Amino acid sequence: MGDGKESQGQAPTDSSKTASSNKKGMSMSKLLVPFQDHFLGRVTYRDGRALVDIKKRFVELGLIERAEESPFKKFLLASEFHFLGVLVHELMLRKIATQKEDEVHFFLGLKSCRFSVRNFSLVTGLNFSFAASQAELDEHLTSDRLINEHFNDVEKVKLLQLENAFKTCIVVEDVYKLGLCLLVEGVLNSIERNLNIWRDILKIIKDINNFFSYPWGKFSYKRLLNSCKKGMQRLKAN
Repeated sequence: MGDGKESQGQAPTDSSKTASSNKKGMSMSKLLVPFQDHFLGRVTYRDGRALVDIKKRFVELGLIERAEESPFKKFLLASEFHFLGVLVHELMLRKIATQKEDEVHFFLGLKSCRFSVRNFSLVTGLNFSFAASQAELDEHLTSDRLINEHFNDVEKVKLLQLENAFKTCIVVEDVYKLGLCLLVEGVLNSIERNLNIWRDILKIIKDINNFFSYPWGKFSYKRLLNSCKKGMQRLKAN
């Protein structure tokens, strides 16, 4: 027993140190951006104004409780958070190669970590499968009422136009529908205000239940994944 205790208290041998160093070296060699090419930076993000505006208008019109029972409740119930751009930047620099196209892998604390659709689903609680049939979807894509009444039947609708329509609309049910569309495009997809939204979203919202059954989680995760997989080297010059 004495020998056993002594062996537990012994410092790591040279061979164990070498093995640990080799393991670290092998993992570091998998970095998509070599360690010697790492650079200081800060990741920017869309501010949370869209979500704040949505929650505020919903509260004013007595819609917030209804919205908090929707599939987007985790976003509406979430408290304010502080985004750390430097932390996210450093995380992106530690990406490592993976053959799984639907995941992003990182090398953190001498360990390989991954971010997958499962993690995203647990955090957001969003739907990833579409229960309605294609025929049911096509049926709802024929309704142009919101586009006609709030956007003068234009071919393209920008996020800024959607924001303005949401803020100025006086029909409570339409405010609710426009707010949900804004939540998807302005929060989940987080597009620039001068870019066009997906126009069909204003048709799908005709039926709230159909809208909620749409796989917003699948589409927003794909968008996030594409953003995470962007190379960091091209940002070095900035």
